[in-house]
Amino acid sequence: MGRIRSIHPGLFTDEAFVSLSPSARLLLIGIWGEADDAGVFEWKPVTLKMRLFPADNVDVLALLGELESVNCVQKFEHEGRHFGAVRNFGKYQKPKHPSYRHFIPDNFQHFCESQCFIQSAVPATFNDPPHTLDWVLDQATVAVKKDSVEVVMIDPWNELDRAKPRDMLLSDYIGDCLRLIKQFCRTFEVIVIVVAHPTKAVNENGGRVPNLSDIEGSMNWFNKCDNGVIVVREPNSNTSRVISAKVREIGAGSLGVCYFTVDPQTGVFTPQHGAVDEGP
Repeated sequence: MGRIRSIHPGLFTDEAFVSLSPSARLLLIGIWGEADDAGVFEWKPVTLKMRLFPADNVDVLALLGELESVNCVQKFEHEGRHFGAVRNFGKYQKPKHPSYRHFIPDNFQHFCESQCFIQSAVPATFNDPPHTLDWVLDQATVAVKKDSVEVVMIDPWNELDRAKPRDMLLSDYIGDCLRLIKQFCRTFEVIVIVVAHPTKAVNENGGRVPNLSDIEGSMNWFNKCDNGVIVVREPNSNTSRVISAKVREIGAGSLGVCYFTVDPQTGVFTPQHGAVDEGP
């Protein structure tokens, strides 16, 4: 029996979804109702045709191939039977009492679950459990191995759940976290970008331009980063300064300041050509 599922409004502007034919789009939505709570469904074109298109002359096998070609679903075999897995199923479908009818291979579990990490400022994730750095790096490991991801962004740092022991200083805990991130970078040869905010003291007495040591955890952020960049929004203006405050390796950049115009609607940064301050 089919199940009631939620349809996120963002689906209709998803690039993969809009590239599909109208019938393939309808099939994908119908498959959500046919899948179990892990996002796995039986790959039975005739049965799906009878259940989802009983009065239409459509080729469901061809439509499944269309969904597979844009990575909306993936087909796998288990004990001689064929199944399909729905990409990002667990990102939007969160039943209170999930039940699982079908086997799902380990390498398909990540495919069905959320493949991106959304900060808690997004209303849809208000009730999600807080995630630790270990959780983020575990998910990133799968993404690196499966999808050859080369850049991982943690944004923002202060939304991560802290697994700090009670008797450990915050500066020591952050130092350990940054060492763990650097080890991850060396192991997988990827770039990790951490977005962190300065302490409230920066805004006292009229405010000032922050530096890397103003981030909670003090000098660890300056000492342990390879490249340190500070973004400062100019007051009462759409201009932002991007300050390259630290470059550890020769050839990995240079110190200095660049200016950008920020579109308030899209958040896109456009360089102001010629507006550059050279560093020391």
